[in-house]
Amino acid sequence: MNLELRELLILGGAFAGTLVTVFAVYRLLTYRQRLVAERMAAVRLVQSGSDVAREVARSARRRSAIAALDSWLGRSGIARKLERRLTTAGIALKPAEFAVTVVATTVSGALVGALGMRNLLAATLLGGLGYYLPNVLVGWLEARRRSLLEKQLATAVRLISASMQAGHGFQSSLGAAAQRLPPPIADELQRVVARVNRGLGVEQALREMTDRVNSYDFDLFVNAVAIQLRGGGRLSEILDNIAATIRQRLGLQREVRSATAQGKLSGAVLFLVPLGIAAALMVINRQYAMLLFTSELGRMLVRAAVLMQVIGFFVIKRLLRIRV
Repeated sequence: MNLELRELLILGGAFAGTLVTVFAVYRLLTYRQRLVAERMAAVRLVQSGSDVAREVARSARRRSAIAALDSWLGRSGIARKLERRLTTAGIALKPAEFAVTVVATTVSGALVGALGMRNLLAATLLGGLGYYLPNVLVGWLEARRRSLLEKQLATAVRLISASMQAGHGFQSSLGAAAQRLPPPIADELQRVVARVNRGLGVEQALREMTDRVNSYDFDLFVNAVAIQLRGGGRLSEILDNIAATIRQRLGLQREVRSATAQGKLSGAVLFLVPLGIAAALMVINRQYAMLLFTSELGRMLVRAAVLMQVIGFFVIKRLLRIRV
């Protein structure tokens, strides 16, 4: 393959990756406007009762490549799991849009490695990095948003309990708490209230919230509310006990994080020290260090070292994972 064609393919891959990234950012920034427009269109469609309007909407959905991919992912069972992760992370992308983004970053990385570096290993590593990074970002945002929701839940439960003790019903207490609290807990409570106002049962709307958040504390709250709503009783007292339990769990989690901080630091040092030594050798005596990459024995040692580093990283991570 000549140089000009290789450069064109690299530029094409980079352009495709950039285009998909810009598209994803645009979808994130315009999420609220699109959500309002879709809801208004759905209301107008139901109120009009027009068969023509319904047929136009169906044909538009059929023409949409993203909708077709969403439909295929839904049939394969992947969409529900992916949609749950994206919702928990607070990312305003459809499963198909996220899948297209991952494919674009993976292909772009592989093209840069294969055509730019002309190395199969580099193509594999960069392609894997392009696949891995979006998923890592989703996982990080998912954990951060869930942690923030769990921290806000105790305050939300106390507000709901106080509102019920003042004589309000459970649904109106949810709405009052949503108005007083900051996002993201306010968004989740408002979504529950909106679903109930549209005719869904309170318990089912709360179950949907637990599916979105995927948190033990939210499961505890919803299960207690569901039992009390079915059997009756003083729900406000139960909510006070739940709030106290959640606060105790948060305190225990802080203690666990403090106890495992030293282990995490030790793991980071053990992981970074070989990289630092390799960098120092490259600066002090580059010819000596390059033997690791130019000789067959050196390359075998580097591969073994990388493999052991990766194994050690996951072992330390596993040892420090303590669920509360």
